[in-house]
Amino acid sequence: MRGWTFLLLLVALPLQASEPTEQQRLAHFNYQLSVAEAPGDLWSDLRMAQMLNFLAGVTEAESAAPSAPVRAFQARAQVVAAELESRVDAARDSDPFLLVSDLGCWPKAPDMPVCDQRRAKLEPYAANNAFHGMVLMSYAWMREDAESFLRVARLAATADVYDSVPAFGFRSMVERYRKVPMPAAPETGALTQAYLPEVMAMALTMAIALPPYQNFSQPCRESEGELRGHCLAIAKNMMLQGQHLIEIWIAESVVEAIGAPDDVAMAKARRRETEWLLEKAVPLLAASETVVVAGTDDYFEAYGREGEVAALRVLLDTHGIALLPPADWTKASARPAASP
Repeated sequence: MRGWTFLLLLVALPLQASEPTEQQRLAHFNYQLSVAEAPGDLWSDLRMAQMLNFLAGVTEAESAAPSAPVRAFQARAQVVAAELESRVDAARDSDPFLLVSDLGCWPKAPDMPVCDQRRAKLEPYAANNAFHGMVLMSYAWMREDAESFLRVARLAATADVYDSVPAFGFRSMVERYRKVPMPAAPETGALTQAYLPEVMAMALTMAIALPPYQNFSQPCRESEGELRGHCLAIAKNMMLQGQHLIEIWIAESVVEAIGAPDDVAMAKARRRETEWLLEKAVPLLAASETVVVAGTDDYFEAYGREGEVAALRVLLDTHGIALLPPADWTKASARPAASP
């Protein structure tokens, strides 16, 4: 629920500065319904079904006697969500990205048969993509299943590829949102007005597509023996091939904790590089709230193709900023405070 609350804050009418009216909220909810009814791939089917179920729940919680327009939205949302869920159910078992995005695992739930069944179905894919293994290890640790944690680690450590959800999910959602124009929202910022499908897709992907990384990193940082070697192999793949800053930094923390000196040096260099990219991109991204910044088209294109790190590199390159930090650079938080 926390992820969906974050999602609503990001992509619903709070994109406007003022409190939305009931009519504006319903217009936005019906916009999401139209997006759900538009053609799209199975991953966006899954997310739009979840979106509709969430929004229908919001409207039910707000009033015991909803208006006729709200009841019409609830009824149609229920039908469309069921159709989307049916398509997803038919394909989930043969699509690892659907499985990994919809494992049905929840913290502290004592009995999760759906979670356990879907984890078992995803497990063979861990040998092909270390991301799937990392996610399975996270949920195995949450389920206090040490045997599964080690078994999946053995598989994922043999994978040559680490390909995660954020870029794939963004690409899936942005293609769907582009098919339906959104009602005008004049109080939104310049970036949102010019790139609404991209902003919506990024918010939706980041709100709910990221796995519980800490359930992988914490036990791996404390690992020993056979497991330590597997964790290091997975973390190095994640660090070097990860598409998103958060997963790269989490992987670096594991490598720095259990790696050899050469591994630690590589991790520190990777962190320094990504911190430079972020520090130099932040002013450009902040400026985009008021004006469309040069390179934004290429930024979103790269984000959907290769992920956040590639997008930051494209943005910096457009503005003539070096992609690697100079030898004497230190990040802003490590610099002495300026004299008054």
